Amino acid sequence: KAGDNLLPTASATASYGYNHSLTTEFDFLGQPVDPNSHSLRYNVGANFNIYNGGFDASNINSAEYSLDAAKYNLKWVRQQIAFDVVSAYINALRTKELLVSAEKTLAESNAQVERIKGLYSAGSVPIGQVYQQEALVGQQEVQSIQARNNYLNAKADLLYLLNIAPDSYGNYDVTLIGIDTSVASLHSKQTLVQSTPSLMTSVLEHREDFLAQRSTILASEAAIGLTRSRLYPSLGASIGIGGSGSDATIAKIQLLHSFTG
Repeated sequence: KAGDNLLPTASATASYGYNHSLTTEFDFLGQPVDPNSHSLRYNVGANFNIYNGGFDASNINSAEYSLDAAKYNLKWVRQQIAFDVVSAYINALRTKELLVSAEKTLAESNAQVERIKGLYSAGSVPIGQVYQQEALVGQQEVQSIQARNNYLNAKADLLYLLNIAPDSYGNYDVTLIGIDTSVASLHSKQTLVQSTPSLMTSVLEHREDFLAQRSTILASEAAIGLTRSRLYPSLGASIGIGGSGSDATIAKIQLLHSFTG
């Protein structure tokens, strides 16, 4: 669309007309003359843009920079989505482990309640100790419910990012199977990252969000040329051929041809 003005434009028209008189005409001898007439006309032409004050070049540059900005923005959005998915997956794994821990703790506390009740029945411990343990179990039940809710919410956030239908959330789970969780190699790969000028330059030249903003600015600068071009004269050329003629009988029409430029 930005470069369509570089190509010539062509047009062609043709028309037929019929004129019918409501009154009868006579010649100087008194003979009736047919007042009706037929007419034909055609025209074929083309226009060429020779110079338009730099409008076309600026329009093309602006469109190209806008396209670059859209491409860089798409790449950056894909990276953001990938980062969000990984972050949501790690959060789901974390809340799942907390849920497993809370359920194990609750199971151990329930077993402890049964043991203390047995000791109470044997007369070894007072009833207050049984109540204390039951109160602790109640607190841990609440913590277990909260942990399960946190896990379900984290999993829902993950599946939402993956565009999974909500009615299918129950068919999915998160797991560490196939993921290397060893940290032995991390101790030998400690790297100190400093904000050096070369690092900042690398970020500005390779991060897609910066490149998208830069292309947007360049597109805006090129768009200034669109307004500036209107201040300059433009030069174009046109060429065409046409013809017209009329007669009382359509078969006797003689077209008068003409060239224009």
